[in-house]
Amino acid sequence: MKTFRLSFCILFFIGILNINAQTKSELQIGFAQPLGDFADYDYYDDITSGSGAAASGFYFGYKSLTPLGSKKLFWTISAGIMYNALNSDYQSDTEDGIKALEIYTSGLESSFSKYVNIPILVGLQYETVISSNTKLFGEVGIGINYLKMSDMSFSWDYYQSGHTYDCEAAMTFKPSIQLGYKIGGGILINDKYSIGISYLGLGSHKLKYITDSSVDGESGESVEERFDQALSISCLNISLGIRL
Repeated sequence: MKTFRLSFCILFFIGILNINAQTKSELQIGFAQPLGDFADYDYYDDITSGSGAAASGFYFGYKSLTPLGSKKLFWTISAGIMYNALNSDYQSDTEDGIKALEIYTSGLESSFSKYVNIPILVGLQYETVISSNTKLFGEVGIGINYLKMSDMSFSWDYYQSGHTYDCEAAMTFKPSIQLGYKIGGGILINDKYSIGISYLGLGSHKLKYITDSSVDGESGESVEERFDQALSISCLNISLGIRL
């Protein structure tokens, strides 16, 4: 967490130093389609073994553009939040697995993890005019990605010898920070509205996690482990932007 705060402060102050009267700000919203291992789902390799099983999600972002001595080349600083849930196949198979346990009877309640990626990148953007009100642009960026998975938990009832046992199981994930990059392009209309497509490679994360379980409120031993295989985060984002 300290590393994340330090990295954020460094990028923030770089931004402050580069802000001038010509700096442009852009708000973005878009569609985040996971790719590769991030999207992959293998029944025999769960999320701790490199299969992310991520579903399509959303992206919300901010970008500042400061001209570098011309009207075509800009220094950029961007930050965003990318949100992806676990896909329906993973959720369904996980619930079926719990229902197949010998200590399961009924009443399953599930709360599945969500992926939250926060890329903070610096880079360059080049724009060129193709008509009176339209420009093409290309951009590259590099920086850090902060990954956080929300907790995953399950509860159910088990009946035995006239007694109902309340069973619970949970996984808590620790955040991870890795280097990330972006390559993209798009069109800009009336110097106001943008339509962009970007590939984001947001690092390979070998997350730490803690598993807990309890029966009738009596907790078992908490176990801290690390993913068997690093999870590679990559995504194709399609976004709409508006310059302020």
